Amino acid sequence: MAAVRISSPPRLGVHNGALFLLAILAALTLLVAACDSDDGADAEATTSVANSTSQQTSAEAPPALTEVVVYFINEDGVLVGERRASEVPDPLQAAISVLSSGPEAPGLFPALESGAAVQSVELAGAIALIDLNQAFVDQIPGGGSTAQIETLAPLVYTATAVDGVESVSLTVDGGLVDAPGLAIDVGEALVRDDLPIEVREPS
Repeated sequence: MAAVRISSPPRLGVHNGALFLLAILAALTLLVAACDSDDGADAEATTSVANSTSQQTSAEAPPALTEVVVYFINEDGVLVGERRASEVPDPLQAAISVLSSGPEAPGLFPALESGAAVQSVELAGAIALIDLNQAFVDQIPGGGSTAQIETLAPLVYTATAVDGVESVSLTVDGGLVDAPGLAIDVGEALVRDDLPIEVREPS
C-alpha cells in the first residue's frame, strides 16, 4: 500500500506577515478617520441649526415699548391725559413724538396744528429743551392767557409727566420765542403751575 504524504500548509514569510499587519493598521486608521469626520459634520450641523434658531428667535422678538402719558385739550378746555406706547426708547423723545402724532380718543384736539412741529427735544438736567418751528408760534392766539395756556399746556404737561423732568424751556428755531401779545413769560423754563388748567388724568 502506497503511503499517503500529507504536506503542511505553506507558512507566510516574515516579510509577507509584516505587510499584512500594515494593511490591517491602514484599514483601521481609515475607519477611525471616517468616524471622526462624521462626528465633526454632525456637530457642525447641530451648531448651524442652533445658530439659525437663535437668529430666527431674535428676529421675531417684538421691539420694547416705552409707556408715556400725553395730554390734549378737549372741547371744554380740559387737559385730558392719554396712556400711549412708543417704540422710541428715550422716554422724553417718545412722549413728544406721540404728542406730535395727535390724540387717539375722540373729542380731543391735536397739540400741534397743521405746519407746526417740534424740531428737537433734549434733556438738560431736569429741564426739557424743546425747539419749535415758527408755525407753532404763529398758532398761539392773542387776546388772553386762557387760549394761550391751552396751546402751551399739552407740551409742558406731557414733558413734565416724564420721570426726572421738572420744567420745559421753549425755543423757536434755536432762539427765543418771539410772539407778540403773549401773556405768558416763556423766557424762563415753564412748570405746570405757570399754566393753571383743569386736568383729567388717565385712568
